[in-house]
Amino acid sequence: GIPLSDFSLDGVSYACAALQGLLFMLGFVMMDRCVWRAGVALTTVASKASLVLSVTLSWLAFRQNAPAWIPVLLTLGSLLLIVLPAENQEHKGAHLTNKTDAQRKKRTMLLLAVVFCLYGVSDFFLKVSQHSVETEDSVISERRMSALMGMIFIVASICSLIWCFLSRSFKKHKLGLSSILGGLVLGLVNALCTSSMLHALATIPTSIYYPSFNIGVVVLSTLLGLFVFKERVKKIQVIGIFCAVVSILLFFVL
Repeated sequence: GIPLSDFSLDGVSYACAALQGLLFMLGFVMMDRCVWRAGVALTTVASKASLVLSVTLSWLAFRQNAPAWIPVLLTLGSLLLIVLPAENQEHKGAHLTNKTDAQRKKRTMLLLAVVFCLYGVSDFFLKVSQHSVETEDSVISERRMSALMGMIFIVASICSLIWCFLSRSFKKHKLGLSSILGGLVLGLVNALCTSSMLHALATIPTSIYYPSFNIGVVVLSTLLGLFVFKERVKKIQVIGIFCAVVSILLFFVL
């Protein structure tokens, strides 16, 4: 039999899992609000550009080798080239239509900054969480990582339910079968994604993993839009994809 203690977490791991679950929930909420106010492209850039924050925090906390800042900056540049041209002016939030409204613009910038910080801190604490369950025995580490995963999603689910009740979402929006199925699919995808991230962070330096992951998501979604949904890709986006590939290669060279 497998000792139950192999699946137990210490206080630090429980705290990390609880905080990570809360950050997951807050990230989704703020992402939704930011998309409504600032548009998809600016929100995407804010969330993916957070790699600078997560790389820096990981570097300071775990004393890893200094990140190669040239490919990091090249990654940020490629994000701007890929994402921003895809933003159509008509898809922007209604709150941005009046360019003279300085107060609304400040609120939009504040939301973008919150998304940037939330995703950067969330990615960093995912590394902290993974580090908290590491042991010399790889088998026990694997089991504790599974326990950590379960704890993160339990906390995220509880926080999401509390938020829905506080914001009266169940009264404002009808909860149908399609919404339930969509939530289950999204939850499964996020669980698989989080599991792969935890395993990757156990073996790949954060200065390589975070930029590669963030730029990979953007490049893959752009290519899917091109080949699957027949979307038009501008020349500047092609340049951005090329720069993204170069930046990822540089991470392994520098």
